[in-house]
Amino acid sequence: MVPPSGVEIEGGTGSITASLAGPPNTQFTVMFGGSLGAYAPATSIVTTDADGNAIAASVFTSNATAGTEMGTALITMPSGVAPRDFSFPVVPFAKYGNATAFTNQGSFGQGYLLGQTITTPVSGRLRKLGLISGTAGPMVKIGLYTDAGGQPGSLIAQIPSRTVAAGVNEFALPSPVVLPAGTYWFMAIYSPDGTTLRSMDGDTARVIKYITHTFANALPTTFPATSMTYNGQNFNYYLVVGR
Repeated sequence: MVPPSGVEIEGGTGSITASLAGPPNTQFTVMFGGSLGAYAPATSIVTTDADGNAIAASVFTSNATAGTEMGTALITMPSGVAPRDFSFPVVPFAKYGNATAFTNQGSFGQGYLLGQTITTPVSGRLRKLGLISGTAGPMVKIGLYTDAGGQPGSLIAQIPSRTVAAGVNEFALPSPVVLPAGTYWFMAIYSPDGTTLRSMDGDTARVIKYITHTFANALPTTFPATSMTYNGQNFNYYLVVGR
């Protein structure tokens, strides 16, 4: 059995193959199964070649549970049935930023595109943009910007208008975005007012940047250099990154 080296959670895929041997023109039926995802095809029927070899293959797609996939390939052949066990890790996404809820409810007035930096220590693929809200109801647009000498630079990923739910919100990107290790600016705008949770820790080294912006307009592809600044707060904004 040759399982994948690892598959990421929530829709990650990996191929698995079973090498089979027997007399030429021998038919094998292989049923793949496990608990942390689905196999397609779940049943593979193959026939050995003139040398007596065959390969049965399937593609595993993960569900929402991380852990070790303990799978079995149940092989049926003329001489009987034999199981072959295999295993591989299903890897959770990494979350960078503030993915644990703060206790204070922030108030984000409409008409401002506002946010702070998040640093990713290793490279990966950005899958989702996350926030934790105190209430449900407002609409939000989110943009992720590069860092340009301590202020937001170029827009590299965005979420169009979405309705915010109370609690954890993780908005999936249409497709993953390659994200090198580094510092980025998570910028959000609400309509009407937003209530993302925040920490009032008074850290003057943490800079918040913002500009006035109309919610109905597209996010700027390059953040204006004339942005405004304040500090002393920390928001429940975060990035969800895969391998």
